[in-house]
Amino acid sequence: MYKKIRIIVILILFSAGTFAQKHKFDIQGKAGCRGIMPENTIEGMLKALGLGVTTLEMDAVISKDKQVVLSQEPYFNNEISLTPKRKPISFKEQKTYKP
Repeated sequence: MYKKIRIIVILILFSAGTFAQKHKFDIQGKAGCRGIMPENTIEGMLKALGLGVTTLEMDAVISKDKQVVLSQEPYFNNEISLTPKRKPISFKEQKTYKP
């Protein structure tokens, strides 16, 4: 079931990309290729562009060491992140883990 849905989504995105190229329609990729590839990654951005996305939308924060990090939040969300030791992050402590 999941595989069928994923294939349908990919086909829709590919069709939309083809439509955009023919009709000058702006297709935006949220955090790259959200839902198909990991968000805010180079691979996700390249995949989105390969599917015909014409605008890449992303949020950026500046880390303590002055590096630009693509991140929706200025901390690591406990629902989708792990500690550097690959342990779960609790909701209470999530804001202590920052890029």
